[in-house]
Amino acid sequence: IQAVMAGKEAREEVTQAKEQDAAAMQIQAVMTGKELREEAAQAKEQDAAAVQIQAVMAGKEARQSAEQVEREHDAASKIQAVQRGKFARQEADDTWMAQVLIGYKTEQS
Repeated sequence: IQAVMAGKEAREEVTQAKEQDAAAMQIQAVMTGKELREEAAQAKEQDAAAVQIQAVMAGKEARQSAEQVEREHDAASKIQAVQRGKFARQEADDTWMAQVLIGYKTEQS
């Protein structure tokens, strides 16, 4: 009877140990899954932040490029205005000189 009881207790202990091991493995699997999901979420957040930073930088570069083009256009417009003014003054001087010469020739005749 003692041997039967000892065997029964041993089987119960083995069964209980198996159940505890199974429960521990299940808990470990849940925790591992949770950790993996958290890591994936963090990686996703970091990727999203990196994409956002890249978008901001691209926008900044585009604005700087547009501003540079605008400055270049302004400079070119100013240069053209100066050249047009210079040309207009030269024409006025030439016209005045022609009128003076015509007047001089008229006085000489």
